[in-house]
Amino acid sequence: MKTPFKIAVVTAICSACSINMINAAKPFKSAPEKTIVIFMSKPADTFNANNYPHLDFYYLPNLSYNEADFVTRWNTANSLASPLSRQGKYQSFATLIVDANMVVACQRRYVSNASHNQGCTCSYYNGDYFLTEPGAKDKAPAIAAEMKKYIGKGTPAKQDKKKIYTEGQDPTFKAWKKGNIEGMLLPDFEVFGLNNEKYKIHDVLKGQPSFVVFQLFDYDRGNWGNFPFLVELENALYAYFPQKKK
Repeated sequence: MKTPFKIAVVTAICSACSINMINAAKPFKSAPEKTIVIFMSKPADTFNANNYPHLDFYYLPNLSYNEADFVTRWNTANSLASPLSRQGKYQSFATLIVDANMVVACQRRYVSNASHNQGCTCSYYNGDYFLTEPGAKDKAPAIAAEMKKYIGKGTPAKQDKKKIYTEGQDPTFKAWKKGNIEGMLLPDFEVFGLNNEKYKIHDVLKGQPSFVVFQLFDYDRGNWGNFPFLVELENALYAYFPQKKK
């Protein structure tokens, strides 16, 4: 059995963003009412969630088989969220679209590229920026199209009944080796709210088509700065820009 990956909590700060990539003029019509953000560790008590009014925050207390079996195993297979690189150029995030039946309809892994566009932190998926059309290197539909289908229209995802998770065991289906859980019934794992109350993820999603983000927490900068991908989410989906601390 693989040893769970211990995540370092270091991230980048979005100090400058270009108008055409981050300042959305109006909300994206197919965005959920709230986006669910799951920190991969407990955030600092001073973290101000009010800076992100359209995001609901939860956290995992510890990535271990005892406390978060499914997410620990999935992270080992897929590396859900990686810290800022040694060169200070990128950081990755995992996202899911989950339908009303709790089936994973779409899975993406984004990278925040701090070296792109004169130091601007902008997130992209295989070279394509968040909510834009896919490029030549990736044949998967753009996340915008997937949101329109599964969240805007409420189209049910096709469940792959071969993709099964049993607590305490690594799944045996082939796609698991790459952490691919599209079509899988999302296991009802536990998360904690910022109030430190424990919740089941299915109760958090409330039987509604949802967008879920897995994000590292930055203990060095998260107390006073903005998280690049969260800023981008607020802008691209809700045409809102969080206040920066002066």
